[in-house]
Amino acid sequence: MADNIALNQTYKLLGHNTSIVNQTLAANTKEKHPSLFQEPHGVRVIRLVFQTLMFLVGVLGNLLVCFVTSRKRGQTSTGNLFILYLAIADLGILLVDFPFVVVRSEFPYSWPFGRFMCRTIYPFLDIFYGVQIGCITAIAFHRYKMLVHCTKPQITLDQAKKIVFIIWFVSFIFIVAPLLFVMDLDVKPWRRDCRPHWPNMLSLQLFSVISALMFYVIPLTVILITYVKIRTLLRNNTKRQESYQGSSFREGSAFRKQFKARASQNRRAVQILTPVVVIFALTMLPFTIFRFVAAYDPNILQTFKYVRLVFNICIVLLMVNSSVNPIIYSVINSEFRRDFSNHLRCNADSCCSDTGENLTTVHRTSYPNHHNINRRDSAPLLGQHEFLWQNGNLKKNRHRGSLRSLDSALKDMESSSHSNNQILLDKKKEDLEPMKGVLLIKVNPTYETGGF
Repeated sequence: MADNIALNQTYKLLGHNTSIVNQTLAANTKEKHPSLFQEPHGVRVIRLVFQTLMFLVGVLGNLLVCFVTSRKRGQTSTGNLFILYLAIADLGILLVDFPFVVVRSEFPYSWPFGRFMCRTIYPFLDIFYGVQIGCITAIAFHRYKMLVHCTKPQITLDQAKKIVFIIWFVSFIFIVAPLLFVMDLDVKPWRRDCRPHWPNMLSLQLFSVISALMFYVIPLTVILITYVKIRTLLRNNTKRQESYQGSSFREGSAFRKQFKARASQNRRAVQILTPVVVIFALTMLPFTIFRFVAAYDPNILQTFKYVRLVFNICIVLLMVNSSVNPIIYSVINSEFRRDFSNHLRCNADSCCSDTGENLTTVHRTSYPNHHNINRRDSAPLLGQHEFLWQNGNLKKNRHRGSLRSLDSALKDMESSSHSNNQILLDKKKEDLEPMKGVLLIKVNPTYETGGF
């Protein structure tokens, strides 16, 4: 009996001491981190379900984009290459970043992956955001070169590969490399967190400013400038086309329909880029501001009651940014929509079929085009041909080639190195009626002009 009483007293004493330890730990935690706003259970469930759906949609959609752009036989073009690496960057964000982000948001004071993962793997996560904005900027500049400076040499496939390599390298230098030296596991009685240990506040602020400039402000400025110039060109072409409608020579002819078709193709090159850029700017802005404010006022992480809620909202927006691009492609561009449908059905005919199209872009022209364009089995825009009609003389300019006669130009076009790029000409030389002005015909694949 005496032994039982002693055991009970010892148990009570240990339990009392355990309560004191728990209270002390809670007090320390409360001292370091004030009472933060807790998501209602229903809101948390809705958020997690939404994140899961966006994850599945984004992974499936970006995998389809990679499959479509890489399976175009003989059509690995400049635009497709940029889109492919944009999809790869989005997949990296969803497949690599997202699991870590979910753990950080659900268990903010507990890092379960160990010191090695914290110091070596975790710094590489943000490289995908740098590649993402770099590819979007490259796509915008590529569209700008094609539509505004269409008579000048374009970005070749080899140059595009070098640009992609530079994007990855710059992202590593400015994002990953600094974090490799400062990331470490912070172990305390009430917290086990993987976070950067900057030597001073100036280094943290400098890193935040450079990151915001290099991977948000400067790219969006470049994209905005190219967008304005492209819109100006398209608006001028529209005005010119409207002035042509008053001409009795062209009234009732097929010229107006063809001109409108060309203008529509050029507009689609901007339409598919516009929502991608707008969504990127809007979804990345809250996270950029959050990280910038945290760098200049670290106390806000301990004093602002809704900091956890703001962080979760930023994470949801980042997932939206990486998931919606395939949806944009399929909604705006009929070619991508058809390819998505074919690969989702995945039958023997549709999965292996080539649905590429050739589009013709016409700028600064007053000459009626009578060519019949074969819209099947297109080839990449490499070594493209340009025909200039000026003052009654038809010239062939291959950026570095010499002037040739009409017959040799047509023969050259028919015997192009890309056998898929065939142009069926309805008219002979004597049927072509010379007119003043300049005609520029460029044969491009669908993803190069009409969209991605």
